[in-house]
Amino acid sequence: RLYDRELKRFVGWLYRGPFVRPLLQVLRALSGDLNSMFQRLYHRQVVLDQCTGESGDVGSSFVHTHLRALYALLAEHRLFPAIVFSFSRAECESLARRLYTDLSGGDYQGDFVQQGPLMDARLAVHHSALRKDTLYSIETRFASRGLDVVFATGTLATGVNLPCCTVVFAGSSAFLSPLCYQQCTGRAGRRGLEPMGNVVFFGLPQSRFTRLMTAGLPKIHGHMPLTATGP
Repeated sequence: RLYDRELKRFVGWLYRGPFVRPLLQVLRALSGDLNSMFQRLYHRQVVLDQCTGESGDVGSSFVHTHLRALYALLAEHRLFPAIVFSFSRAECESLARRLYTDLSGGDYQGDFVQQGPLMDARLAVHHSALRKDTLYSIETRFASRGLDVVFATGTLATGVNLPCCTVVFAGSSAFLSPLCYQQCTGRAGRRGLEPMGNVVFFGLPQSRFTRLMTAGLPKIHGHMPLTATGP
């Protein structure tokens, strides 16, 4: 009883203390900031209903058909620059040709060695089969915000300091594992450059990208066999 009485007195003193009003003001301000942040997150969320269904046309054909619509959504929500991961060299080049045709109205006649006309349209393709000087030129222009969209395999997932505003996973792939997903999404957002990173699943069924987001990462196991002569 004495403990309860003293506790009530202490709580009452807290509520009557001189610091309660400033504390409540701080809490109200934080509540407003959090609400504003969640509102911005909600309004910046890009929802593609066709990509989230369990059934329907998803995959390569869907990606090619709706690529122009995806580009328009990214432009509308100011989500450039973006990296579109496809994990297939041929598919990256095919998507780049398709988007170039949709934007310019003409077929892409150049090759992917220099990519001059493609980069003039603020597009590029990045994969390991390209020459080093071409890759360097693409990375330099992308870092300086001279490109809007880069179609890439896993070459931009790790080892390159190339942050972007949005990462897009175009279609499913056997190479798209939870670990690869974590590495690729690490490109989106960077302190001092992009305050918020965005991830778009394009042409993947909902069950697939739900597993990617919720699956645990593989465990790391050391392997150092001990022998009579040492490790």
